[in-house]
Amino acid sequence: MYAGRLDKGKGILKLLNEWINLPGTYVLEVYGEGECAAEVRKLAAKCPNIHLNGFCPQKELFNSLKSAVALITPYIWYEGYPMNIAECFSLGVPVVSTSIGNAGDLVSKSNAGTLFDFEVKGSFRKALDAVYEQRTKFSFNAYNYYLCNQTPASNYERLNKIYDTL
Repeated sequence: MYAGRLDKGKGILKLLNEWINLPGTYVLEVYGEGECAAEVRKLAAKCPNIHLNGFCPQKELFNSLKSAVALITPYIWYEGYPMNIAECFSLGVPVVSTSIGNAGDLVSKSNAGTLFDFEVKGSFRKALDAVYEQRTKFSFNAYNYYLCNQTPASNYERLNKIYDTL
């Protein structure tokens, strides 16, 4: 599943170009709107395994996300702190991501998904296969990482320590 703005920096066009070459058993659900919507529609039209869903309310998106094998974050530009990864972890959903910016750090530190590099041939397919094979482990790690590092209680405790230190 891809959920985010349809713009070049988010990597949606590169993701779709990769997806077109995958076997028919790989299905991609795309949620979002943005500047690249027309290009996304053209690429998706080439592949019956890409389903465009457009914008949907967060509650509906979360329900769809719960049944997803993984969220794909194909960033090609730096992302500060991608909230969609934190949201996935709160649902126990693994992430398949590029290593660019904090997205790669979150996935690596949590061991809650796999990383790929668009520039390395076969890297994306390998990352997808790994998340399919190890989904249970990655889901467990995602939720535990969320509990330890991203809940309001754990964040509040860390902020208090920082405040006390200052």
